[in-house]
Amino acid sequence: MGCPHYIAEGPVNDTSKKALGTIQVLRKGIPFIYQGQEIGMENQVFESVEDFDDIATINGYHVAKEAGLSEEEALAAIANYSRDNARTPMQWSAEPGLGFSDGPAWLISPKPDVAINVEDQEKDPNSILNYYRQLTALYRHPLYGNTIRFGDMIPAYRDRENIIAFERRGDKRLLVVSNFQNRQATLELPAPIKTVVLNNTAGLFQEGDQVLELTPYQTVVLELAE
Repeated sequence: MGCPHYIAEGPVNDTSKKALGTIQVLRKGIPFIYQGQEIGMENQVFESVEDFDDIATINGYHVAKEAGLSEEEALAAIANYSRDNARTPMQWSAEPGLGFSDGPAWLISPKPDVAINVEDQEKDPNSILNYYRQLTALYRHPLYGNTIRFGDMIPAYRDRENIIAFERRGDKRLLVVSNFQNRQATLELPAPIKTVVLNNTAGLFQEGDQVLELTPYQTVVLELAE
């Protein structure tokens, strides 16, 4: 949840959400996946302060109003930081109550984005949910698991704007690289590609052995030759 906050320069779609997930899950450390993140849930749009439950959010609304903000401006301000954005029900289906409850579930906005739900993504092999399954499976992968769990993390392309990249070094040499921007990027690889382990888009364009063309928000996990 909160994807627009972290994907600020381009479209908030399946590709950019997968990019964000790849960076979070494969960096060094234990990843935490909060319910809804694995299907790309976004903050719901609440139309009134009465729709919120969080006391700090409600207090912030009244502070904003007292400071002279309009109703619309005050609601927009609290919507950006409210903890209630991470408390809306897991969207299991597009049914009333989002499949979370047969009764009235709390913190559902008047117009929830029912298009984002587990039931539909289970049927789509290219969904965010199934991509997260591939991501998490890498932790127990027979070839790459040890490198991801225990390997070093070495930053890469630090001089390139909006390129988020790092190597995971252990039994294998893995490069995780994300073109985290809404324009194409060309990268020269430090070594030839041995295997494309994971790709959040349908294809990968190369020029020769070591030049890579990445489309907006394309993110790949590559095994490089030693």
